[in-house]
Amino acid sequence: TGLNNGTSWQNAYTTLNIAIHNAPCNGSIWVSEGTYYTPGPNPFLIENNVKIFGGFNGTQGLASQRDWELYRTIISANYQANGIKTDNAAVIFDFANAPTNGEVVIDGFTIRGTYTSSPGTAALNNVGLNGELSLTLRNNKFIYHDNQVVKSQSDLIIRNCLFAHNTAASFGQFAISDLTGPSSLTVSFCTFFDNDYYNVIGIQNVDLANINNSIFWSNSNVNNFDIAGVLNNLTVANNTTSASIMVPTNTGANVVNTYDIYPDFTDTLNDVFTLTSCSPVIDLGNSDIFISEFDLAKNARISGSLPDLGCYEFDLPTTQSIIYVNANATGSNNGNSWANA
Repeated sequence: TGLNNGTSWQNAYTTLNIAIHNAPCNGSIWVSEGTYYTPGPNPFLIENNVKIFGGFNGTQGLASQRDWELYRTIISANYQANGIKTDNAAVIFDFANAPTNGEVVIDGFTIRGTYTSSPGTAALNNVGLNGELSLTLRNNKFIYHDNQVVKSQSDLIIRNCLFAHNTAASFGQFAISDLTGPSSLTVSFCTFFDNDYYNVIGIQNVDLANINNSIFWSNSNVNNFDIAGVLNNLTVANNTTSASIMVPTNTGANVVNTYDIYPDFTDTLNDVFTLTSCSPVIDLGNSDIFISEFDLAKNARISGSLPDLGCYEFDLPTTQSIIYVNANATGSNNGNSWANA
């Protein structure tokens, strides 16, 4: 309700499109909780080096104070807000005019709902089309896209992200696709669930691909993984087609610690992809690989002896081996003692 010039929370822009358009080179955009729509059927155009952060409540003065789980910041392709999927935009972010040798960060958002009836685009489209670009995606949820999610031909880093209920199988497309060298791909501590693609990750002629500490589960039409790099500490299983892993023989890639075990999510029917206390992927990660401070729920990344697989770390301190039940208890009724049974 202020000046709407983006200089403070009081004077914040009310639309994300204006903020991106006016962002200075190497600047940051802080986005408060709420839902932000694409500018009509057109995408947000990324034309500068910029870091875009969600998860604020509109009062914080430090980026470290944000909480993307508590203050959900949604970027939606349903620009008419009518709930009709086929009316949605096909692209949310377009990087065709991003600077050569640039750097872009998108961190702390739920990015949802693109739709297309033909191949060739992605929710995050044309990454690196104008030359080498480094794109980092952190602490994001990519959900309910009827399209590819990321189409890149440049350096791409994806950490602490959830990819769920996305599809483009009828086009023979991928969730993350078309990476062509010289470039690299890093996917770390991510969860891929119920995605329907020809391959979840399709890679061509990439210098190095490092996919680690992640979960791939219940993805349909997953025929293979074409990975140039190191395949480390992955759960790849329970696909309706094959779950084979293909690594080009000329890359010298190393495939280790790939498991076929159910991760034991809390409640997939309600999209709760945290881990239960009995999950076999707890403490199954590799702590020698880059570790972020938090997981996707903004809990500490390592709560046990080693990191867990996937985008959520099991919150070990909240558990105990004995749960108490007493119909006459008058305490806090949380089951942690007889008094609180």
